[in-house]
Amino acid sequence: MTQHDGVARRFALLLDALQLDRAALVIALDHAVSERSLYSILNGHRRPSRSLAVLIERTWGFRADYLLSGEGEMWSSAPQSELPCDLNGDQAEVLEVMARSRDHIGTRKRDLGDAVLWSDLWQRTTRMLEELAAHSEHPNLTHADLARVAFSECMDVADGFASMAKIKHHRRIVHLVASFITRILDHDDMATNTLPELLARAQSAEQQLAGEEQRLRKGLTERAETHTPLQDLDPNESHQRLANALLSNTISSTLDRAN
Repeated sequence: MTQHDGVARRFALLLDALQLDRAALVIALDHAVSERSLYSILNGHRRPSRSLAVLIERTWGFRADYLLSGEGEMWSSAPQSELPCDLNGDQAEVLEVMARSRDHIGTRKRDLGDAVLWSDLWQRTTRMLEELAAHSEHPNLTHADLARVAFSECMDVADGFASMAKIKHHRRIVHLVASFITRILDHDDMATNTLPELLARAQSAEQQLAGEEQRLRKGLTERAETHTPLQDLDPNESHQRLANALLSNTISSTLDRAN
């Protein structure tokens, strides 16, 4: 263990909550700390200055006393925001919760991005249904064949999105475990020696899940921006060649999700 492990863990929590890497944090703080110094802080070999901790609190609300010593609440109380008066009840409630809680900024940002991604995939599906009607007179495929292509594509996308949601949920659980262990280590000098090892395992698992979540999100994003299978159909191809191509695409998609 290094001299400032507790501070390093709390600084890592800050970066995770803000979804920033070292370079991005340095830029956000207008180079008030160097990337080399930040690397030493995150390795537990150096303690951040009080002035840097205060700057972080003023910028994001991550309390200086908590960062330096683990004392008190993690986040300062956010000021009450004046919400537009023309919002309905649900809209006002959502905005109020987001305004007063900064603990999961990165999570909410990803959730918003995923909502946009789902909307894009939904629009692609709508276009595919319109294409299904337009291709009803395809020379080499029956309308039932086309419907099977469209349905298979819809289910494949839905399964991919469900897999991403499941991994995201597991990642949040592991993150909760890591945060729980960090709090114990910060406040209990008699904590068992196995806790640092468990924390390392939790952080490693979270990184692996984050990578898998990112891979699935990238694949779905690329899919939302590509042609639908019906747009790629060549009316001059024989029925057998089309069937083989569609089967190959289905197998490829299945393997992509499994890897």
